[in-house]
Amino acid sequence: MVTTGKWETNERIVGCWDFEQLDTRLGSLFIFIHELNCAEKSAGTIHFLNVLPQHQGLIDVCQRFSKHRIVVNDFSTLEIPSLIHDQLDPSTTSRTGSMQWIGRLYAQSNRVQPCANTSDCLSKNNDKTVVAVHLKNNPNDIQSNADHDAWLSAFVMLSKQYGSVKFVIVGDDDIPTAIASLDCVEKYQGSIGDYFSVVCEADAFIGMSSAFCAAAILGAKPYRVWKHIGHHTDIMARELNQNNQFPFAIEGQKMCIAHDTVDNIVTETSNMLQAMKDKG
Repeated sequence: MVTTGKWETNERIVGCWDFEQLDTRLGSLFIFIHELNCAEKSAGTIHFLNVLPQHQGLIDVCQRFSKHRIVVNDFSTLEIPSLIHDQLDPSTTSRTGSMQWIGRLYAQSNRVQPCANTSDCLSKNNDKTVVAVHLKNNPNDIQSNADHDAWLSAFVMLSKQYGSVKFVIVGDDDIPTAIASLDCVEKYQGSIGDYFSVVCEADAFIGMSSAFCAAAILGAKPYRVWKHIGHHTDIMARELNQNNQFPFAIEGQKMCIAHDTVDNIVTETSNMLQAMKDKG
């Protein structure tokens, strides 16, 4: 997914993404930026083509998380128009991005952690174990939406067992007041980049399969990500191992191919938190 070549400018262009030609999703774009952070030791430029005003939020995230300089709609510097970010193989068309390529980069000792250039989102929770949470609630993509009733019950049960844990919910998704008003829950308000930063800075992550979970999947902290049964089954079968982990996942990182029921949420989250506690 990394494209390189010779250019008319002194800066080396390490990658290119055409918003008109590619199915541009926030999670895939975040992974693309991270790939280039891992693969390219020296900073260069990343070119984004056919960017429209409605894409500004995506560009802001890229600028915040990339070590490379972001160049927007500058067609004059391109020697050839075909140097466009492309997919490696069919498995990379999943919304989780090209996990096989990431795995190869990590295996080559090129593993770096997703990290925003500037962020101090969680300073007020220094005395807590902070678990970032994303409860997807997209009316146009209901397969991976969170079961709010189940999560409400789970938060109540988990708070009784783990009183020192603060669940920080990210994203602009509508969240029931019953969840947001819990003492153990904080609904974080910020930009898209802030939400990614919270996931990067938190001690762990739980939630639904969506763009924000990419920051957890690419990182080195524990997570549980729920991917509903029947959603992208072929892709998940190719990309996950027998333990429902990506090839580069480390201890405590797991995809939950299951519905987000109360029992499932409590069991998986408790196992994760207990392992974190035991590890110290």
